Amino acid sequence: MDNMDERKIYEIGYLLVPYLPTENVSATVEKLIKSKIEATGGEVTSALEPVMTRLAYVLTKVLSNKHTKFSDAYFGALRFKATPEAVVKLKTDWDKEDDLIRFLLISMPKGSENIVVPKRVFARREEKSFEIERVMPLKEEDKVAMTTEDLDKEIDKISGSQGEDLLSALIKRVIALSDKYSRCGTRQFIGCRRRFEEKPEGHT
Repeated sequence: MDNMDERKIYEIGYLLVPYLPTENVSATVEKLIKSKIEATGGEVTSALEPVMTRLAYVLTKVLSNKHTKFSDAYFGALRFKATPEAVVKLKTDWDKEDDLIRFLLISMPKGSENIVVPKRVFARREEKSFEIERVMPLKEEDKVAMTTEDLDKEIDKISGSQGEDLLSALIKRVIALSDKYSRCGTRQFIGCRRRFEEKPEGHT
C-alpha cells in the first residue's frame, strides 16, 4: 500500500524507428514500453497511439556502433503511474532499446492521468505528403566513396554541358580544397586541367 501511495504520474513521448511494419507498431509499444511499466508495478493511465510523422530535423542514433540517420518516425505518448525508483530503472532500460530513436520522460502534476489532445485553434493547414523511410537507412560508414574514374566522368560531363568558365572555376575550387581530402591529391585535378587546356579551340 505504501508503494501505491508513492507512485507519481509520468508522461513519456517517444519516437520509434520508421522501418517498423505498420501492423507491428502497437505490439512494439506494448513490448518496449507498456509491459516494462507494468513489470515494475506501474500502471498505464492513457495513451496517444503512435503515428508516422516527418521530423523537423534529421536525428542520429548509434545502432550497432554505427551512426544511423532518421528523417521521419512513429511519434506516440502515454501517461502512467510509477514510483520514482521504478522510473529510474525504466529510463535505463529504454536508453538501450534500438527501436526507440528518442524519448522524453517528464513528471506530471496530480490529477493529470489522461492525455488531453488540444483542439486546433487555427484553420488546418494543407498537409504535404512525404515518402516514408521504411527501410534501414544507409549508414555513414557504408557509403561508397567516389573513385578517380567517377570524378573524371563528372568533370567531363560538366565540361561538355556548362563550358570553359564553369569547369575552370570548379577545378580551381577543388584544387584549393584538396588538402582536406586524405586520399585525393592534386595530381588528378591538375591532370584534368591539362586535358581541358589541350582541347582544340571551339570545343565545349
